[in-house]
Amino acid sequence: MKKLLMIALAAMLIACSSGINVDELMMKMPKNDRTFVLQIPASSNPLSDSMVVGMIKTSGSPSTSSMMQALSIDNANIGVAGNSQMINKATALYAFEHVTQVGKNVVVYMMGDSESDKADLEKAASRKNIKLHYFINKK
Repeated sequence: MKKLLMIALAAMLIACSSGINVDELMMKMPKNDRTFVLQIPASSNPLSDSMVVGMIKTSGSPSTSSMMQALSIDNANIGVAGNSQMINKATALYAFEHVTQVGKNVVVYMMGDSESDKADLEKAASRKNIKLHYFINKK
């Protein structure tokens, strides 16, 4: 019973964590005609988010397709925002790994609270010569 209570408490804390504020991300991005913000949809609970991440890792999603199209535009500034950092990361990683043509001077902007997510995303982005600005949320 004690384990079940701890699992339920952890799930509630994850579910109550704030997503990425689009306005806050936009303030950190340059404003020009090649600035895009992809709003990544999320479900209403962490278990469903985990299932979505599994699907994204195996076959992508409409959001990954949109991101890959944006990555092919020269001088693009691409913001990735959504209510689930887990889904945002999976979407960006899939796009970085599967994009076939990357534009020149492409920059991706993301926010989150995980240093390990930042490292994983920077590693994947650098392989495709994509510059990543990952801002750590202060709690």
